[in-house]
Amino acid sequence: MTQLVEYKGLNYKSGLTPNERAYLEAKEQVRLCDITLQMFKSLIARTVVISGIKQLPSSEETQMLFTNAIHYYAYTTIGEYALAFEMNAAGVEFPRVENYGMITIQFQSDVLKNYTNVRNQMNIALEKKKTKMETPIAEYNEPINWKEMFTTDIQRWKDNQRTTVMILAPNFIAKFYELEAINDDCWTDEQWKQWKFAARFQVIEDLHLTKTRLERMNKNEKISFNQSVQKELMRRLYADIMDSTILQQRIIEKL
Repeated sequence: MTQLVEYKGLNYKSGLTPNERAYLEAKEQVRLCDITLQMFKSLIARTVVISGIKQLPSSEETQMLFTNAIHYYAYTTIGEYALAFEMNAAGVEFPRVENYGMITIQFQSDVLKNYTNVRNQMNIALEKKKTKMETPIAEYNEPINWKEMFTTDIQRWKDNQRTTVMILAPNFIAKFYELEAINDDCWTDEQWKQWKFAARFQVIEDLHLTKTRLERMNKNEKISFNQSVQKELMRRLYADIMDSTILQQRIIEKL
């Protein structure tokens, strides 16, 4: 009898390798194109440790690494980014890329390129392992406990874990609007004006965009830019909620 392994509602025959399971978990995380420069800095700090590099890159170098990552690997998740460098450190799935004691664009690109090839191979292997059960099994999807996650974020904010809190901020704001726990009237016109300007400015700074580059954006680039601005705006709304017990209570009552 073929052994079946279930992972999030899907059944796989022949089981899953450790890397396949790690990949399935990693790809569920937030994409590089959806994070801020500050979040990327935390990712780089972990990458430096994994890669045995003793010195963090400068602010300018980090900016360049960030721009390169979100331009060429926008839909790679932060989990996959970390997994790529873990694989490189192990030197098993692909030949180890040497870093020569520093994290550079070349090093980052070579590692992510190798990881992309391995990921494509894993996707093919996972597709072959997928199977249908002979008898139907009721799929069980554990509901998201938004209230628990929200209260956890409030505590993390108090504990100054603000970068972690901001990762899922856009998802929370979208959910709060869906539940009508908040609406545009929760903030003044002046606040909206300030935050929209600040969000746009932050994205321009993070992407290192010039006025000329902004004007020459094609249609798809403009869509991507506007989406990034919208998500940054949502992070600012979430940050304000984290500082408002009144809004917190109003939201908790709706969750």
